[in-house]
Amino acid sequence: MKAAFFTLTLNDICTCLRSRTRTYIVCRSRLEPKCGTYNDQQGLKLSLNKGGFHMNYPEIVLPRLRYQYCPKCRTELIKKVINDDNIERVCCPSCNWVHFPANAMGVVILITTENGIVSILPPNAPKEYPAALPGGHGEYGESPEEAAIREAFEETGFNVEITHFLGWEFKKNMSYPGPMINFYFEAKAIAGGIRDSEEGRVKIFALEEFPPISPQRGGSKKTMELYLERIKN
Repeated sequence: MKAAFFTLTLNDICTCLRSRTRTYIVCRSRLEPKCGTYNDQQGLKLSLNKGGFHMNYPEIVLPRLRYQYCPKCRTELIKKVINDDNIERVCCPSCNWVHFPANAMGVVILITTENGIVSILPPNAPKEYPAALPGGHGEYGESPEEAAIREAFEETGFNVEITHFLGWEFKKNMSYPGPMINFYFEAKAIAGGIRDSEEGRVKIFALEEFPPISPQRGGSKKTMELYLERIKN
């Protein structure tokens, strides 16, 4: 939801009283202030909703990443320019902790075997789009290649070797997991064997018999398109 902006005069608001758990406003008039975004006496933007004031984050930042208090020292956070880039950042005035929301990283892997391409058949997939490719989120500190090899084994049971980097794509998601950089790989199975996982049943199909991939599986669909383009050329 986009923040709405309202203007209150000094006749409406006397001051903002802060504690460690909540910011209160004291009104001179009998009118309750409406939900919106205001500037306090320090110039800090605050958003008022039914639960009280909250730091005014950009809309694209997921709610679970919108810190209000410092995770290190519990001081109420402020928003100010701290570097030459002239970007306002959420930070702690006490211990100088700075919040840098990061883009998520995802990987999708097309695995080839002697018998065809490894697919995952998610249990909740539509009947007309039953297939997907293995993939998932990179763990903290993992390279895209490491994440791809790990996800391939976790979801299919195959140990793989990356053979081609097919491409990458940035998606500005407004919902979970937020803005994300996806890396697309082709790999060949070098050990292991079919093992189903919580992601779905694993099955190998010849390329010409590979089932349709759901449009909602954007990463799987994009990886297959890049693979087909590569082998065509």
